[in-house]
Amino acid sequence: MLPLETVFVWAAIFIYSITFAFYTYALVFVSDWVYNRFVTNKRADTLIKRTYYYNNPWISKVMLQEAEDDQINDPERYSHVWLGNVWTKNDAQVFKGKYEILDFSTPAISELKYERFFYGADWGFARDPTVLI
Repeated sequence: MLPLETVFVWAAIFIYSITFAFYTYALVFVSDWVYNRFVTNKRADTLIKRTYYYNNPWISKVMLQEAEDDQINDPERYSHVWLGNVWTKNDAQVFKGKYEILDFSTPAISELKYERFFYGADWGFARDPTVLI
């Protein structure tokens, strides 16, 4: 189902017999309606054209430097802002940018002598989200 503002756009397209529509957007969530309607569910009557900053012949040196800085310092931002991919980092994430994912095995309890495992919770009663560790 299309959002209400989009229904008005489609109505205008049909009223004036326009046979094409252009959508430009920055993909934030994979649930975005444009992404789902035209990219996820590919249609034979649709042309998807992705463009990137490095294809822009008029891009300034300052903008190129910004892109390079993001690529080095914040790869997730670079992926979203400069390459148009889904934004995977969220300001609501408690440990945003401060964690790493590693493989590990948990030893059997009988093997534990001096090690202890800890866990904790922040229930998010303030303006912060709930987190369990």
